[in-house]
Amino acid sequence: GVISASGRSATGAQTPTTRDGSAGSVYLETANEGAKHGTLRIAMTQANWSVNNANWTDIVSEGLPGSEIVTGDDVADYKKVKLEVADYGRALVNVANLQLASLAFTTTDAKLDLAGHKLKVAKLTGVSSEGAAIKVRPGTYTAAQLTTLGLAVIDSSADENGENATGSVEVFGGGLLIAIR
Repeated sequence: GVISASGRSATGAQTPTTRDGSAGSVYLETANEGAKHGTLRIAMTQANWSVNNANWTDIVSEGLPGSEIVTGDDVADYKKVKLEVADYGRALVNVANLQLASLAFTTTDAKLDLAGHKLKVAKLTGVSSEGAAIKVRPGTYTAAQLTTLGLAVIDSSADENGENATGSVEVFGGGLLIAIR
């Protein structure tokens, strides 16, 4: 079970697309987790990040034409993947209707751009600037609403006034377990 972490930067700000967005992207999977049930971690170091860095890492690898990684992943492969954005990581939701097992902002400097897409997650967590845990309840949220909750989420589909953004995050909660004896 392999999930690519080529990290093609495709924000439109970079032409041609490059590997610049891939800094710190890694997919980790243990035998106990099973195929395509691992963790995709998008992170950078402070030394490699700046306020002016326009590179975002695509969550779903679409491959990088002209390289050894030509084909991308199937969006369905991500349903059981846990996404962790940490340490100045900038994750870009680059496909419509992406579903993940969970999304965790493990540091306050991690960011997510919805880019006009809908993201579905069973669990959404983060950490506040005071170090307190943030757990988002089931529901559908805009980038602005998630920012109000303390998560660094933007939606680059918004107009110049910051309005009319089309992206959202649906937290649908975990599964229900009923034990009958």
